[in-house]
Amino acid sequence: RAIVFGIRIHGWPLGEVVAHLPPAAFARQLASMPDPVARYKNLTPLRAPLIEWLAHR
Repeated sequence: RAIVFGIRIHGWPLGEVVAHLPPAAFARQLASMPDPVARYKNLTPLRAPLIEWLAHR
């Protein structure tokens, strides 16, 4: 089962993250991702809220 996170502003799709991992494993991967990689993937502003959301799944 894939987890898909869409990123939209005013209805315009800006990006999408797809994870083919259980939520806990995906949260661990996001948490351990080096900051330069997160910035390159444009995940920096979303990483902390996404990890917290996944922890409650």
